Amino acid sequence: MIKRIIIPPPLKPGDKVAVIAPSGVVNEEAVRAALPVIESWQLEVVCGRNLFGSSTLFAGTDSQRLADLQEALDDSSVAAILCARGGYGLTRLAGAISFEGFRRSPKWIVGFSDITVLHLLVNKLCSTASIHGEVVANYANSNKTERSVMSVRNLLFGAPQSCEWEGKVLNPATAEGVLTGGNLSIIHNMAAAGLLPDMRGKILFLEDIGEYHYHIDRMLSALKLAGVLRDLKAIVTGQFTAPKDGEIPFGKTAEEIVADIAGDYGYPIYTRFPAGHDSDNVALLMGAETELSVSDGRCSLRLHA
Repeated sequence: MIKRIIIPPPLKPGDKVAVIAPSGVVNEEAVRAALPVIESWQLEVVCGRNLFGSSTLFAGTDSQRLADLQEALDDSSVAAILCARGGYGLTRLAGAISFEGFRRSPKWIVGFSDITVLHLLVNKLCSTASIHGEVVANYANSNKTERSVMSVRNLLFGAPQSCEWEGKVLNPATAEGVLTGGNLSIIHNMAAAGLLPDMRGKILFLEDIGEYHYHIDRMLSALKLAGVLRDLKAIVTGQFTAPKDGEIPFGKTAEEIVADIAGDYGYPIYTRFPAGHDSDNVALLMGAETELSVSDGRCSLRLHA
């Protein structure tokens, strides 16, 4: 039996949102510059007590970061949790997070990269949609496109989502299904932990940064061996930013590696969606019914929530 996905209520002026850092240590100046952007949306901002904490590369100790996350998940007056940055750290917390309060009062979770951990968990354990989109530290970053931030705002406030882009399609066809995924490295890790949602009939989005080409091949090969890629409706690749090669070049781009490993399944593989670690990072609604299509060389993604 397929569970119906819960879409949290759209935000409205006056709603309270929590800004927390559950992963990597944040740039305090960048985050403080971003808070007025959120306030300009007529939202009340509350900051986690450990938002500017530091413990080596983490934004505080595991217990500090978990405390801020758990408080935000449990607080029924908080309508959205906006993650200050990605980095690394949520995998260390995954087994200790309680979603009991979140189930009673579903709310938006926003972020990308390491925040993929939360997207996968709320989809698997709570059947709830979330927003794969820009982190707070980049809301006032002039190197980011305007739509990177505004697409997050639009989804938070319930605006319809659609996006057209120039990409390539292997096995071109229209595909409809629930969108899931995020950072490839995190998906690979969560699969190893047995914490992936059921991928059958889903549209899988993939992006990553700074990975060796052979690492990308290894992770995708492992996902294929585990059956994760077998029964998808489609794959959408985003930005594989700053990929690396060893002394002997691997000889394929990230997109070509995806096509090589998953292309024989016959479902469409859409490439170059403008989301990930580059300047243009269009927000995606994870857990929502989504349609992919291609016409006259233009790819399109449309939300059916």
